[in-house]
Amino acid sequence: MIRYSLFIIILAWLTSTSGLMAQTPISQPEQPTSSGVTPDQIKSQLKLVEETESLDPKIKETLIGQFKLALERLDSAARYKLEADQYRQSIETSAEAIKSFKNQLEALPSLIGASAQTNHIADIKGDISSKELEQLLTSEKAKLTDLRSAISTVEAYIQAQSSRPEKNRQEQEEARKKLTEINTALSAPPPENEKPQEARARLTLLEARRQARNNEIVKLEQEATSHDLRLNLKKATRDFQQRQAALLEARTKSLETRLSNVRQKEVALAKVEAEKARKEAIDKHEIIVEIANESAKLTVELSKITTTLNSLMPFQEQLAIKLKEINNDFTSLTNQIDIAGIDRALVEIMLDQRRRLPDESSLRREKRATETSIKSNRLNRYKIDEDIKKLQTAEERLLNNSSKIKENENRADILAEATNLLEQKSGYLNQLSDNYGSILNRLRSIHSYQENFLNL
Repeated sequence: MIRYSLFIIILAWLTSTSGLMAQTPISQPEQPTSSGVTPDQIKSQLKLVEETESLDPKIKETLIGQFKLALERLDSAARYKLEADQYRQSIETSAEAIKSFKNQLEALPSLIGASAQTNHIADIKGDISSKELEQLLTSEKAKLTDLRSAISTVEAYIQAQSSRPEKNRQEQEEARKKLTEINTALSAPPPENEKPQEARARLTLLEARRQARNNEIVKLEQEATSHDLRLNLKKATRDFQQRQAALLEARTKSLETRLSNVRQKEVALAKVEAEKARKEAIDKHEIIVEIANESAKLTVELSKITTTLNSLMPFQEQLAIKLKEINNDFTSLTNQIDIAGIDRALVEIMLDQRRRLPDESSLRREKRATETSIKSNRLNRYKIDEDIKKLQTAEERLLNNSSKIKENENRADILAEATNLLEQKSGYLNQLSDNYGSILNRLRSIHSYQENFLNL
């Protein structure tokens, strides 16, 4: 809410004010060409000056500064040469890379067709558990997040490069102008009364500047020559990554559906098993009856929270999609402004988008409700985890049970059946803990989306 509101106010003010957007040319830093000065030569001269004690302190300081600056210009020259080589190499490699990405894109499965939904999880075994599916889903979502981040980076590069040719042309003009000035200075007669040490330092700096400026011009030329190929390579990369992301998104949705179905089946099976055990325990030893009844109650709770968990999945997805749409709209508009400048029509679009945002007061109520749910489910999970820690063995349960073993009852048989029931109960408790953990993760994600909406 804050970002949209401030942005709209600023845009409205700027569109009503004339003359504020006038462009002020920015001067380019100075630089040189490829002559005979080297870092080792400069360092040798610098050392000689530093060790000469007879020099006037002010002159010595000036000479040292010029030699050090010359070294900096040679560093720039080396950097420009490296960049020029990279641009040159990109011309040789980009065309093949573009072709490779296009081939890979064509090889990716289509999102269209009745079988597309099931093909996304064709590799998943039929007897996979909900816990395994949850882990796989978490892993795939992390991959999707990384992929979307990579796409955003490529998109930013493409956007930045759209205006680069004109900037490159301007930088070349400025660099050639500076080079001409340097060459003029090199061919000009020396200043009157200039001492040999001063002439050496001055000319060394000019040569270093010329070397750096020449290399910069070559770099800019190579950048301009390779621009379209590099841009097309990034576009091919983006297209490939977007298809990958679309397929991975479809896979995660299929996994969500599969996970929901598997959870429901596991809970239904658990309820049947627990109810069967409860009925069979009716006429047995009291410890057997107690454990069977406890397990049956746990499956009721398990059924309820599984329904809650499955209902959170589509709600979380809807919030994510809505937030993504709004952020994409905002990014698109800011990009238009960067390219074409501010326009009243864009302000109207922003105002319309602001009106379509969820009501802030209702969003805050929903956020508080989510926070309450997080606290409640955190407490429930804590209680379950404590029950898991306190789970007794069959022997301990029997020792702590007030009911005596009757003469016609076999102690070993009671312990064996109680052990089996306790293992079953332990499984239900762990399922409950996992599901409460999943609910908490989804609630935290929903809470994050709600905060992002409020910060728009």
